[in-house]
Amino acid sequence: MKKILGILFLFTVFTGCSVTTGDNGDNGVAKEIEFKTSGNAVIDASLPYLSLEELKAFDLIEKGEVKTMSSGPTGAFTILYGPLHDHRVIRGKKVGISFLQYTSSSDDKFYVEYGYSPDSLTQSEELSRTGYGNMVAFCPVTSDSAANKFYYRIKGDKGYVYDDDGKPFEYKIYNRAVSYRLYDNKLEINYSGPALANGIYIHAGWNNWNDTFDAGMRVDNYEIFKYAYPGGCATASIDVPWWANYIDFVFNGNGMWDNNNGDDWHSSLRPLVDARVENVGSDKKDITIYYSAGSLDNVIAHYSLNDWHDVNDQQMSYYYGGQWNSRISVPLDASELNMVFTDGKGNWENNFNKNWNFDIE
Repeated sequence: MKKILGILFLFTVFTGCSVTTGDNGDNGVAKEIEFKTSGNAVIDASLPYLSLEELKAFDLIEKGEVKTMSSGPTGAFTILYGPLHDHRVIRGKKVGISFLQYTSSSDDKFYVEYGYSPDSLTQSEELSRTGYGNMVAFCPVTSDSAANKFYYRIKGDKGYVYDDDGKPFEYKIYNRAVSYRLYDNKLEINYSGPALANGIYIHAGWNNWNDTFDAGMRVDNYEIFKYAYPGGCATASIDVPWWANYIDFVFNGNGMWDNNNGDDWHSSLRPLVDARVENVGSDKKDITIYYSAGSLDNVIAHYSLNDWHDVNDQQMSYYYGGQWNSRISVPLDASELNMVFTDGKGNWENNFNKNWNFDIE
């Protein structure tokens, strides 16, 4: 027990779009459960196998909130897993939908009904039981560029429906997703998008495309990653020279270059900053901000939404290995996150006067 809890102290908290119904005397009223995960694919893949009591015992549940949902058996929640840590739905890839239903009979069947309009969930995948009440389905996402959102709900053959207050869950469809982490002077770049294929590589340079190089990428599509990376993703681990402050890169694979629609990718390395969408709720969405390898000894995120409207400050927490993180909640209609950082003592980091701007739609 102590060893498990020691690991859990490193976990990042986020909402897993989870729903539970009628928990011991709640008269069928549903609850939304927030739980903790690490962002590590192997660890997170085990979460659907834990019972509600185990989640509570291991302090994996952040909180429960009563909300009105379709009635059904007790103890159910759904999680959508995209190819990268922030659960993005990527065009032309797959999403994994995990459904945990504690009290259903093994003879009950459940289905993911999904589509690209809230009023037209015309496609269906049966959820396969994987043990301990958990069920999983993998849903292919269309390659049609006209589809902008992915909608789904869970429906049982006994009439139970699991959705978001009578509406299907909805996620934006992205053409690609890129995320970063920096550990011990090694930069990890993760990618899922149209260039994803065996043999994919990253073409990069430092400080405005100097000293260009190519680096092979490992494609993760192993069975152990199926919950977190159902569509597969590619990862490169790159040694960062001591003198490099910025990295510029594009991807090559699948017989094409992916250059971010002509803009390439550019990221500061000192500090390295990233933001990921953790959860989209009924009235807000949660964003986790990452900061590492910077010069500030106390990190405050100075951020705004949609081109510097509604400016806020958020004290960040030290994580480990020179990394800081913090979670913020923003309105559903927020489409862009703008950030700089300060220590509260007059020192600032602003991405070489470009700020950091992230698409969070």
